[in-house]
Amino acid sequence: MSEEELNTQPDQLLDPSRRLESTSVPYRYSKEAFAAPEKASVTEFERTPEGYTEIEWQYRDIQHALALDFDQYALSKMGLTREQIEQEAQAQIDHMNESRKSVGAEPIDPTKINGNFLIHLAHEQSSTEDTEASSGQDKLKQPSGRYLERPKWQDYLPTDGSEEALRKWEDFKSQYPEPIQINLEELSVLDGKLRILSEDQQLREAVSNIHGERLDVMRAASAYMGADRKIEVLSRKIADMYKAAGASGRSLTAAEQRHIASLSDRQIHIRQTRGERITSPELLTQVKAELRKRKTIENRRDFERGIVLTDQMHVIINELIPSLAQGRPALLVGETGGAKTALAEYISREYFGVEPEFISGYGDVNSYQVMGKMNLKNDDGTPVSDFVPGPVIRAMEAGKPLIIDEINAMPPEFLKRLNKILQLKPGDVFTVQEDSGREVTIKPGFVIIATANEKSKRYKGLEDLSVEFQNRFGANVIRVKYPDSDVVYGQAPVENTTIAVAALTDRSGNLVGGIDVSQLEAFVRACHVTQQVFSGNFGKGFDMYVTTEQLTDSKPGLDEAVLAPRTMVALLEKVRYSNGQVTLDQAITRFVSGIKSQSDRRTMTTILQGNGFMQNQG
Repeated sequence: MSEEELNTQPDQLLDPSRRLESTSVPYRYSKEAFAAPEKASVTEFERTPEGYTEIEWQYRDIQHALALDFDQYALSKMGLTREQIEQEAQAQIDHMNESRKSVGAEPIDPTKINGNFLIHLAHEQSSTEDTEASSGQDKLKQPSGRYLERPKWQDYLPTDGSEEALRKWEDFKSQYPEPIQINLEELSVLDGKLRILSEDQQLREAVSNIHGERLDVMRAASAYMGADRKIEVLSRKIADMYKAAGASGRSLTAAEQRHIASLSDRQIHIRQTRGERITSPELLTQVKAELRKRKTIENRRDFERGIVLTDQMHVIINELIPSLAQGRPALLVGETGGAKTALAEYISREYFGVEPEFISGYGDVNSYQVMGKMNLKNDDGTPVSDFVPGPVIRAMEAGKPLIIDEINAMPPEFLKRLNKILQLKPGDVFTVQEDSGREVTIKPGFVIIATANEKSKRYKGLEDLSVEFQNRFGANVIRVKYPDSDVVYGQAPVENTTIAVAALTDRSGNLVGGIDVSQLEAFVRACHVTQQVFSGNFGKGFDMYVTTEQLTDSKPGLDEAVLAPRTMVALLEKVRYSNGQVTLDQAITRFVSGIKSQSDRRTMTTILQGNGFMQNQG
């Protein structure tokens, strides 16, 4: 091993027999059941061998991070210098160099050893010199008087929901700085999950088989997906900081800005290092296959919740969350069937933790339907007027997001009323005209997310939003494009494929529905072409489906019909749930026959026939 490898992977030099006992804890869970805390819970994916193994790996990763963090904490607490640690570790280094000399390896230079590894060695030497027990508390080691004994945190984990167990755990955590406390809390969550899952003997047996057959693959895949989840957790922490500041009606402090920058840096580091355990081409191939399976399961779960998160969706979410958390409104603009509404609902549920209030935009909408109205109710035989709040007022009073779907289908005079509301933030006071001028103080969590279809003749009844109205959304006017909008003709449309596969798989990640892979790939390619032609993409390859007249007038090649993601999924599900009675080609043929525009029907047929469908059609 080179010096560079030594400095970047110091823990690999530790004698396995002297590794932390705690790092093997997850593995023993797969052999024996343990009592679980009452409040612990697991997801459907976590009940699979893959999900179980991922939790095990996260558990081990947290244990390792805690060990390193504690060593660094002990160093800073005792005020030791690098030189002093080197002196403490010298005996251990000499011992290791004797072993390296016997196999012809170069000696270790203590001045070039990674700092955390050096602390490990010094701690080991201190422990060797003194075997006195710490009498149950984390006390200073003697005789060196320098190193804190590494705490046995697994002895403090709350194994049930009793107040005594929780108090013991909280008291234990409170001894340490915030970074250690955060990892300890994550450890307790993972420990609770493992205890629940360990009660399933069949699952434990399946995990044990995985450990024996392909542990390296599972570890690498679990570490990769665990890294993605860490990135998501950090995104939520950043959003929470913006939300807290927005709830108080203030800007971020300099300290908060530095903390957010630090969290963002951690996200970047995690992205850069999440594949570091993939150490060979062979392992890479196996890990890719495992990740595809796990990602398919995850996508199916997301699909059942209403949306498959493509790369575009992740980018939009990361861009919007900070401002939405402060109560600043957003407008999602795009073509029909592009998942604008599903994205708004997902943000509300996953990042605000609530079901949103919802308004469907249409031409006849009125103030009473949106704001609320007075009703008469019977109070002991006496008719009494009572105000029934509409979705806008309910969202303000409950602190919920308000989704206004197809906002540009609303009449212009009603949009003027929304002009004022779009400027409001949590903490502001709104006067409810429909309730005799009652004042409502807007609670934290209220924010407006509006959607709008592109203005064109294909969307009847839509109005152009005024510049003044759009300005109310500031920089939060986001264009939601169809998936794979930057994929050139002939290349694989990955995002569309991800959505299609999610619609056709079961919860174990297996493809169902009687559609083979090659047929599915051809259909997805056809859907992608229709989306690009419908959107007015005249790039090379797509332009063959656009007439000369359309090119001259800069008109899309399809006026009204498109195999948008929503339509693509509907056709696939029609085949899936027909129990073999409907083929994909039959479903496609019936869809095309229902297109009113003769020009669109002809273009759609040409695209689909070019991908192997509708071969019997003239």
